[in-house]
Amino acid sequence: MLKADEAGPDAGSPRPPEAGPSGRLGSVLASLPVGCLDGTLTGIVEGGKQVDTDLRRAAVVALGELGRSQDYRDRADAGHSLAAFAEMEEAIGPLLELVLDPGDTFVTRRTAEALLRRRDRAGLTIVASALAVANSSRSDWIHTAIVDVFSIFSDGRDKALRLAEEMSRDTDARVALGARQLHEILTEIDPVLHPA
Repeated sequence: MLKADEAGPDAGSPRPPEAGPSGRLGSVLASLPVGCLDGTLTGIVEGGKQVDTDLRRAAVVALGELGRSQDYRDRADAGHSLAAFAEMEEAIGPLLELVLDPGDTFVTRRTAEALLRRRDRAGLTIVASALAVANSSRSDWIHTAIVDVFSIFSDGRDKALRLAEEMSRDTDARVALGARQLHEILTEIDPVLHPA
């Protein structure tokens, strides 16, 4: 173990700030609005919490850029993270593209699973919309994600069934078709845990 006087001349002084991210992420971050990363922009209040809409939009833009990467791992990470913003109009298109990713089914499964784990209408709507137009391979992996997410707790599956039933009457024909398919898959699931 080094003593303070043996650690070198800079041992007690603060380190200089890092140069910051480089490459694609660095260029995306550099393109964000001034003040966006230091928390100075303000947003609206939702549910008693301040939501920084500018920061949320910037995150969606950055994740959307990552979702266009050539590397399937980047796209899978983007889909997983972007699912947190599924209620935002700007996130819907990129999320649909990632659920239907033509390059790798891992991206499909990871994105679909993250959307389903939200257990809300926003996430289920995107999955239903993708399910309605998915090819057989993507459809199989979306099905697997549905089973993985809703096979444990019956209350989560039951809530998803109710939402899928409501969505099956949606005015958007694609959402309604996918919701009916989702409902059919959910009814086949017998969850492990039921309320006492």
